[in-house]
Amino acid sequence: MLRTTYHTESEIPENQRGAYVQKDGRYELDTLEASHPVLVNNRALKSEKEAAQSEATAAQTDLANAKQSTIPRAHIAVPRADFEAYEQFKKQGTPEELTLKLSEYPALKERVAREERKAKLDGLRNSFGWQESAIRVLEVLTDMPEVEERDATVDGKVVKVPHAKVKDGDAYTYQPFNEWFAAAHPEFLPSVVKPTEGTTTSGVKVFGSTATGGAPPKNLYDQIREDATRRDAAQKEQGIPLAERKGLTVIGGAV
Repeated sequence: MLRTTYHTESEIPENQRGAYVQKDGRYELDTLEASHPVLVNNRALKSEKEAAQSEATAAQTDLANAKQSTIPRAHIAVPRADFEAYEQFKKQGTPEELTLKLSEYPALKERVAREERKAKLDGLRNSFGWQESAIRVLEVLTDMPEVEERDATVDGKVVKVPHAKVKDGDAYTYQPFNEWFAAAHPEFLPSVVKPTEGTTTSGVKVFGSTATGGAPPKNLYDQIREDATRRDAAQKEQGIPLAERKGLTVIGGAV
């Protein structure tokens, strides 16, 4: 704030002399407009002083708190749970390495899922002594049911056997998986069952000397194509009139 009076002109700061007038042997503060340079400068100086005092007070408070705390300066206190989580993350690598791992996770998860599924199918195949090609067949089945290990009597002994969980109305029934497969996909048996005499290890009776009637097993994909061709031909035949299909004359119909 500006002083109201000075005894001599030399006492007045040089940048404030314009704000004083001589009266009765002394210099008194003149009435100035708010826009006068002296008052503008005075307000600026006052604002700077207040800001500096505020910063000094904050610094003193920070210093006092630091002296009372055991936490070093430039450190912060965090909950123990957050610190322990950070320690676990730090073991996995730098932030950059963690970001890379997270970006690769979906593809890795998918690959692991494929490998686990293949391992389960391989275990299922081995349960019935099927060929290795059975895995490829089981992988492409669109109606593959859930499989559960359930008790079954084999040679007078109760053992765990893979069963197909089949929906029957509002309920579910269980059937040994090899029996379900033989009934649902007999066309794939040559690519699944090992060619052995009589009854195969799958428990499915195969007529002839081998599972394929003495011929080597067909390629899986050739078998699928042949089955599709037979189905197409059967569908077309259903659309042909009975007389034409059988070469017979239908009673009451045109000859």
